[in-house]
Amino acid sequence: MTDVMHEPSPNTILETRFKPAGQSTTLVIVFSQARIPSGKFGLERLFAKTQHACLFLNHVGNGWYMNQEAAIDAAIDGAIHAASPTRIIYYGASMGAYGALVTGLRRQDGEIYAFGPEVPLGLLQSQSLEHIGLAARTAPSVAALLEASPPNHPVHIIFGAFDAVDVYSFNALNSLRNRNNIEILLVSSSHASHDHLYTINVIRKLITTFTRDIRELLHEKQMPFDSSYEGLSLFASAGQGDDVDLEVLATLDNAGAGLLAAELLSQSGETGRAVSLLKKWDAAITDDPVLANCPKRWRKKFPLLAVETLMSEGHHSQATELLSETMERFPIDDRMAELASKLGIETPSGH
Repeated sequence: MTDVMHEPSPNTILETRFKPAGQSTTLVIVFSQARIPSGKFGLERLFAKTQHACLFLNHVGNGWYMNQEAAIDAAIDGAIHAASPTRIIYYGASMGAYGALVTGLRRQDGEIYAFGPEVPLGLLQSQSLEHIGLAARTAPSVAALLEASPPNHPVHIIFGAFDAVDVYSFNALNSLRNRNNIEILLVSSSHASHDHLYTINVIRKLITTFTRDIRELLHEKQMPFDSSYEGLSLFASAGQGDDVDLEVLATLDNAGAGLLAAELLSQSGETGRAVSLLKKWDAAITDDPVLANCPKRWRKKFPLLAVETLMSEGHHSQATELLSETMERFPIDDRMAELASKLGIETPSGH
C-alpha cells in the first residue's frame, strides 16, 4: 500500500511504501533516485529479494527530498514501530544518496550507504540544478552534517571517478576522510556507480546481510580509483566551466575527463582531435574488464558524440559507418534513432 504525502509545492509529492521483514531484523530506508514515476520506487525490485524490512521513499517530481523532514520522519517512525528493528540502514543512489545522507545524518540512528550524492546541490551540469534550479542552494550542507556526526555513526559514501560532479563532490568532502566513522571512496565508474557495482555483483553481496566490508568488496573487483591522482581537481574544475588547460585535460588517464575534453575540443572546432580522443577511449573502455561493465548509457556516449562531431563537419560516410557499428553494440535509444534518421539509416520498427 502506498501512503502519499503532499508538500507545499504543487510540483512534488513524497510517496512511501513499507515492506515487512522476512527473517532479518534490519530495516533499510531506501531513497529513490530521480525520474522515478508516481507509484514506483527506485531499487524496490533489488531489495524485494532480501529478507530485510524496507521503507521505500520517492520524492516524485525530483524534489531532492527538500522540505520533507516531517513527512520522512513520520514514515520512518511508523516503519520502526512496525518492524522493531535491531539495526537501521539508510541507502540511496544519486538523488536518493542525498536523501539518505541528510536524513541519516540528521537522525543519527542508522548506518548510511550513499552512492553518488551531489555535494553541494546545484553544481553546474548537476541533476539537482536541472530539476530544482536555484532552490538547490538552500539545501542542508552535507559537509556540516558530516562534521557534526558522532564517532560511532558509520557513513559510507561512494563516488564515480569518471563523472566531474562526483569528483567535485569527492573533493569537497576529502578533508573528512580521516574521521573514523566516515568512509569516502572513489571508484572506477561513472555517476551510475551503483548500477555498475550491481552488474559486477558487489551490491548483492553488500545488501544481503550488510555485514560485508564494502571496501573489501570493491578491492575484490579492482574498482578503487587512485584518490590522490593529481588530475582530479583539474577534471572537477573543467566540469564546473572553469578555464583549464585543455591540453592537459585531454591527456588525463580518466575516461570521464577524456569525454569532457572531447566535448570541449569539438566546441572549439578541433573536431578531428575530438573524434580521435573519443575513439581512443571507446576502444579502451571496451577492452578493459572493469570499464566494460560500466552502464551502457554511459559507454555509448563516446561513439555517439563522435558520430555527432563527424556529422557537424559533413563527414556523413564516416558517421554512418560509426553509427551502424554503435547500433550493433548497444540498444537503440531515441538519440540513436534520431541520428540514424538524419543519416538515412534504417532502424527497427518502434524507433
